[in-house]
Amino acid sequence: MDNLLHSLINLVCYNNNLFKLDNLSQTLECLVCFYNKLSNLDNLPQNLKYLDCNYNKLFNLDNLPQLIQILYCYHNKLTKLNNLPPSLTELYCNKK
Repeated sequence: MDNLLHSLINLVCYNNNLFKLDNLSQTLECLVCFYNKLSNLDNLPQNLKYLDCNYNKLFNLDNLPQLIQILYCYHNKLTKLNNLPPSLTELYCNKK
């Protein structure tokens, strides 16, 4: 199981009441973690291209990976988005 977790490309873990996501695989390209209770998403894998983190309790998303292309982040506690990488082609973000 340990080897599997370190070679994941896609991780879908929505609606699980998760408070944190640690030690994500560095090979991860797609992370779907909406409808949880996440307050931060630090140390995201640098290969990440797709992030769907809607309906959490995130206060910031300042350190996004430089390869991120698609970001869904609505219904969080975000007040601003700083340092968006130039690779971002789609952004879906609105307040509650």
